[in-house]
Amino acid sequence: YFEGFRTLSTNGIHKPVLNGFKMLGKLEGNRIPLTSTGALGTEKIIKEKVRIAPDIDGMATASGKMVQVIMWNYHDDIVDAEPNQVRLEIKLPADISKADVTHYRIDKTHSNAYTRWVSMGSPQNPSVEQIADLKKAAELELLEPAKSYNVEKGILSLAFELPRHSVSLVEVRY
Repeated sequence: YFEGFRTLSTNGIHKPVLNGFKMLGKLEGNRIPLTSTGALGTEKIIKEKVRIAPDIDGMATASGKMVQVIMWNYHDDIVDAEPNQVRLEIKLPADISKADVTHYRIDKTHSNAYTRWVSMGSPQNPSVEQIADLKKAAELELLEPAKSYNVEKGILSLAFELPRHSVSLVEVRY
């Protein structure tokens, strides 16, 4: 039912990769600098691949009173691994004391119809109910409900786990 590579959907069900494009499509404004202590860098990835440590990196944009950060945890080997702890610090105007954060996620349990299909036993002829469940699992999902955070001296600091082979989109409005 999920056969085929290099496709964005199958049998009317969006594959997780399509949610990556949905995240990119949500970005607004101009790209701004982002640095990551977990980034391997292009040269190292080309030379050595991503075989030992994962590449934990991202990109960010800003528009008006919103900052958006896409982050990923990538490794060439598709094996289970412990999630990495991420501390995301976003510099905001110094007079800001609160910010609203919305966090979208693609991983094994979020925005992923494929793993939902596997958990169903990989049915080749899903029922109407199973198809509805797969379509729901195929939508871009929030990691958690949106919430407000304190901003200290212009720095919004967020800490969370980023599982192997996952992508997060963090939207900050202030």
